[in-house]
Amino acid sequence: MSTEGQIKEILKEHPTMSYNDIARKIGYSKGTVQYYFRKLSIKRDRIAQQKINNTDRNHPIEISQRAKEILTGTLLGDSSVTKYRRDCEPVKVLNSSVTCGHSYRQKDYVLYLKELFEKEGMKVHYTESLAETESIIEGRVCICHGRVDLKTTRSITFNSWRDAWYPEGKKVVPKGIDRYLTPISIAVWFMDDGTRNNCSYYLHTEGFSMEDVKYLQGLLLEKYNILTSIHMFHEKPVIYVRAGSREIFTSLVSPYICKSMRYKLFE
Repeated sequence: MSTEGQIKEILKEHPTMSYNDIARKIGYSKGTVQYYFRKLSIKRDRIAQQKINNTDRNHPIEISQRAKEILTGTLLGDSSVTKYRRDCEPVKVLNSSVTCGHSYRQKDYVLYLKELFEKEGMKVHYTESLAETESIIEGRVCICHGRVDLKTTRSITFNSWRDAWYPEGKKVVPKGIDRYLTPISIAVWFMDDGTRNNCSYYLHTEGFSMEDVKYLQGLLLEKYNILTSIHMFHEKPVIYVRAGSREIFTSLVSPYICKSMRYKLFE
């Protein structure tokens, strides 16, 4: 049956089904469903549809173990979890989403993340802009020539992620993260916020407390026998993989490093 036919059949039985639910049912994006609504001249009351979509966002979504590992890797890097307030009858509802933003130069990496999430059945939204933006990093004005962003669907499912990673509004490393600290999550963490020098690797953890960094350091040793040291960059702690553990680290993450990020590896 054609896409048009599938949509018509669904609407016969469920005339108020949301764009999101129709998209999931037929295996297309919400934008594709909206396109066919316009093509078929199917009109909906915008306010009513917004209420349907708001209600849809209040239902939990399934996240696979592997998707949780990828999310953990991005959050150890530069990603963030934001909670949004939405007016939804009969109560005001808070929904959260995870956002991963990078400069335009990292476009291939962000598209790689998008592919990883979509393979796990997660809905993510990709946007890009070539506009110049300014930001202040460590007292210096930095100009970014374009940026790319990847954002998950807003859902109550991510509220627990927000609460775990930002218990008092500041980002921390949640206890119990060890079940998600796998080779793929470490690889994503490294691609997101890792570098190398002439001898080995750095995992940039400047945004975390010393206690959190020591916790991560202990997990790397306990789970993967990776010896690390804590170095101070601008009075902030970063994890340095000792030269003797460089090969272990490389073999651990190499299978998951995308082509555009392989320059970071010793191969």
